[in-house]
Amino acid sequence: MKTTFRRHNAVSRHLVAAAVAMVLSTMSAVAAITDLPVKSVNGRQMYYYVVRKGETVYSLTHTLGITHDRLVKANRSVEDGLRAGQILYFPVSEFGGKVVTESTTPASTSNVLLHTVSKDETLYGVSHRYNVPVSEIIRLNPEAEKGLRAGQTLKIPMTSSAQVAAAKPIDTDADTTETATDVSKPTPARPVAAKPASSTEATDATAHQSTDQSTTAEKIQPIEQPQLQLTPVNAEIVRIDQPETNAGETCDNAAIRHHRIAMMLPLCTTAEKASRQSALATDFYRGALLAVKDFGEAYPDSIDLKVYDTTDGNFSNNLASLHNVDIVITPDDDAKIAQIARYTGTHSIPAFNSFIVKDSTYITTPYMMQTYIGQERMYAKAIDYVVETLSATDAPKPVILDNANDRKDKLNFVSRLKERLDREGIEYTTLEFDGNLHKTILEENLPTSASYFIITMSGHLSEYNKIASGLAAFAESLATEGNTLTTFGYPEWISFRGDAQDKLAQIGALYYSRFYVDKDGEDTKHTIAEFRRWYGKAPADGIPVQALLGYDSMRYILTALHEGNAILDRPYHGIQSSYNFVHTPGIKGSINDALYIIRYIAGATSPSVTIL
Repeated sequence: MKTTFRRHNAVSRHLVAAAVAMVLSTMSAVAAITDLPVKSVNGRQMYYYVVRKGETVYSLTHTLGITHDRLVKANRSVEDGLRAGQILYFPVSEFGGKVVTESTTPASTSNVLLHTVSKDETLYGVSHRYNVPVSEIIRLNPEAEKGLRAGQTLKIPMTSSAQVAAAKPIDTDADTTETATDVSKPTPARPVAAKPASSTEATDATAHQSTDQSTTAEKIQPIEQPQLQLTPVNAEIVRIDQPETNAGETCDNAAIRHHRIAMMLPLCTTAEKASRQSALATDFYRGALLAVKDFGEAYPDSIDLKVYDTTDGNFSNNLASLHNVDIVITPDDDAKIAQIARYTGTHSIPAFNSFIVKDSTYITTPYMMQTYIGQERMYAKAIDYVVETLSATDAPKPVILDNANDRKDKLNFVSRLKERLDREGIEYTTLEFDGNLHKTILEENLPTSASYFIITMSGHLSEYNKIASGLAAFAESLATEGNTLTTFGYPEWISFRGDAQDKLAQIGALYYSRFYVDKDGEDTKHTIAEFRRWYGKAPADGIPVQALLGYDSMRYILTALHEGNAILDRPYHGIQSSYNFVHTPGIKGSINDALYIIRYIAGATSPSVTIL
């Protein structure tokens, strides 16, 4: 099943996306189906239930006291998700009720509307347009259950809402050239935040109101909002077709690129309670949607984004539907990545791993893209940087700290660095101590008449705390004589907060990392502000920040596809991640070779950053 959401040209530059959430409805339960009201539908007596805002398929099975299979059998439309105001029908004869005999007449063209299917239109799209259940469309058009084709004529039940919808113009097809006149950019509506898995009614203007006091001065205008049906999430949820043009201009369709992207995430949409994993996946997804929005505002490309919930039990079927996409974003799951790798490798589809650091499928599988630089390569690049620094004229003197009670979790790195220093003829001193490193120990062994490059042996905060205060005091002593202190550390240091973080500048910390976020950077502040504006809250903290990881991943992918390939032929620097994919002899896939060097300088408000 594939559900397509198409946008009107009036809002084509504004991504309208509902937030994923896992909160279940707390509606009071109906005792049984037989407690529902009854009405006659096409000669059959039917119990009926009007879906309320916030209800999901899962919650309805409890509310109505019915199994999932019986619910779906009676209302095939629920497979596409629920929307507020949707009417569900249950045949009285099948649910233990008393049937009242009533004459029936076959449907005719006198009580139906005729709808011509346009390109890429789906059953759900037609159902949503006319506010008619999918099951009713299938009842009148049995062949539609197998899918729709352009030019096909459908019979639509004649309802008041359907008649109103029929009078409205249908979206211009994506491939149709159109010149816009009197174009104005409306204020984007805010996607719904912290809502149940089933989205709210598109016409519910209250769903678009701002709750962020910082933006209350900005009037949010409700605009048509596509509904994200997330039970299951195996639907095409975002489509950006053709942008509007300025008056008098014409879009050149030949120049418009079309990108088909699949994202497979553990959203846990069928779970009763959201897990931390699903919460992080949701943030990644939200960040990716922002990237789609920003990219769509900058380029006239058409974007099809399909999102699959890898926890809904349909993974194998979903995997088989990826044959026509341009790239797949893989989930945080080793076993599923392995399956995706086999499938995409066979079908020559690039697969983008944004989550698992130590995944190695790229080594043996073509088209796999490992976004994390490997440890061996990371060590080699960091050591190259240290050696280059210590080889410069007037370089500081290298000193290796050796705490007898240290965890020495970076002993492998330090051993390799020592070998390299020996090979390069760079002399170094090893300073042995036991317990906490005090200023006196340093001053007794290291004259303050020189500058020093201190090399630690651990990335743990507990070990850092044993040396930080002593190094900070020693740095002050060096400064009085015009000398400096540089303290070499490790990726774990990026997670330090409070006093530990404050001391990074005091000790002249220098460390390498796969990620870095400049919190004061304009791009960072803009993206976080947009995230808050659209979703009503800031991105969840973490290393990496999943929302920014989603943003960078999607922005890189869209940029690469726009330029005609899944991999750019140049480095790309995002808000938190940088990408520079390389092919290594003997390796079938590709791996990111980018590495951050973060250097703190005493007195500076923020560190300097070098990307290797």
